Amino acid sequence: MSAKKKRIAFFEFGDCGGCELALIENAKAFELLGKVEIAYWLLLGKKEEGPYDITFAEGIVASEHDIHNLRKIREKSRILVALGADACVSGIPGLRRFANKGSVQKVYGNVELEQKPIENIGPLDHFVKVDYVLRGCPVNGSQASKLFELLVEDIPIEQGEKSFDYVKPRFSENNVGRAIVLDNEKCILCERCIEVCNDIVSALSIAERGINTLITPPFRMNMDASSCISCGQCTVYCPVSAIYERDNVADVYRILSSGKPVDAIVEVETAVSIGEFFGLNERCHGMLVDALKRIGFRNIYLSRSKNRAKFLNPKPIGRLPAIIPCCYSAKKFVETFYPRLAQALTQPPKPSFKADVWIGPCTGRKIDGEMTVLTTREVSRMIRDYLTIKYIEFNELEDVNFDDVELREPEVGRRVIAEGALEMRQVLDKASRGELQGSVVELWACPGGCNAGGGQYKASEEILVRRKEWSDSIGSALWRTRWWVRTV
Repeated sequence: MSAKKKRIAFFEFGDCGGCELALIENAKAFELLGKVEIAYWLLLGKKEEGPYDITFAEGIVASEHDIHNLRKIREKSRILVALGADACVSGIPGLRRFANKGSVQKVYGNVELEQKPIENIGPLDHFVKVDYVLRGCPVNGSQASKLFELLVEDIPIEQGEKSFDYVKPRFSENNVGRAIVLDNEKCILCERCIEVCNDIVSALSIAERGINTLITPPFRMNMDASSCISCGQCTVYCPVSAIYERDNVADVYRILSSGKPVDAIVEVETAVSIGEFFGLNERCHGMLVDALKRIGFRNIYLSRSKNRAKFLNPKPIGRLPAIIPCCYSAKKFVETFYPRLAQALTQPPKPSFKADVWIGPCTGRKIDGEMTVLTTREVSRMIRDYLTIKYIEFNELEDVNFDDVELREPEVGRRVIAEGALEMRQVLDKASRGELQGSVVELWACPGGCNAGGGQYKASEEILVRRKEWSDSIGSALWRTRWWVRTV
């Protein structure tokens, strides 16, 4: 090392300071700090002007003021190192690029900021030349000290040494519930699952920090032990399938390979949306039947919970209304958050058909355990894999009839309908106050009902409207194709 000590600077932008702490907590890096002149580091109260031999910059550039300061720092620095995930890839704050202004304003309101934020938030190398990057949140102390040593000692960096391996520690196991599985190895911490769950039951939150950060129910409890109602809305919004429905495809294949006849019930909402997975903007329920029969099912029945609920005619109890939870998630919602109303609950309506496998839009049905359950997503993947092996395109399938259908809806008196957690809370609060005495209440856990169920694919408003239209008119569509509609 040359006789003159290297002048070192540490600058922070939008960050938590965790990367600097990770660096100085490493014994080797701490030893090297004694061999240099620390010119600028607010953590130590140092504020000397440049030039600097080596500068570490941590955090995200989020305003014009930040850009101006970063460019001045670059001019004064011989070597600039981007320190940590925020500086290297813009980290969690950078997700603001993908959020609409309405969502941002909903969270932060009309807050007057000292510096006007920029729209194009990005890593440091979007604005200046960066010589080295140290990834991680926080950085790996050993890797940071290795680079620090090479730069301080003027050791030539060989080709390939600019890239330092960074391995995220593996989480010991997935959080597996009866319906929902959370895999933190896949999780990118975008927190979309938390956002959607906070509007329902607040069963998910952030735990730990740095590279150990994870999504989990409170106190890392099991999904089923938490307030999770297995509605599956989190699985719809996760962009990387880090939280997903418990897969039952292998269980279904075991049943099919047993040699006994296997029957399946298909819910209307799955029947009308199955074509979306295969890129078809048309009714494809006949192709669905053909695919399932080719896979090995004997009888395929069509049913709809919305219609089945009308056949239930429970009697109100005292000041309480009769409550029909039209799915198992709605039932668990009442039992968890309104236990005083549990006495007024019926069981969720079940199909009259006897079958081995239930195929529908709901993850909550997996709680039941009476039948093996496949969601719309699972059966889509199952059909895709089968067709791939057989070299068949989905649109080459035939239009095959259901073996039986129950779509008749009896005439009933006016009922109170609630879809989604917000409406359920409003209705159940009224029920708790005795304002719905003598009424019959139908509860659906997912906003918009089963067409937007947790086992469906995420859809635009336009597609949801089309699903509803097709679901409500499927009876007449079956009549037009001379399919028999069950009336008893």
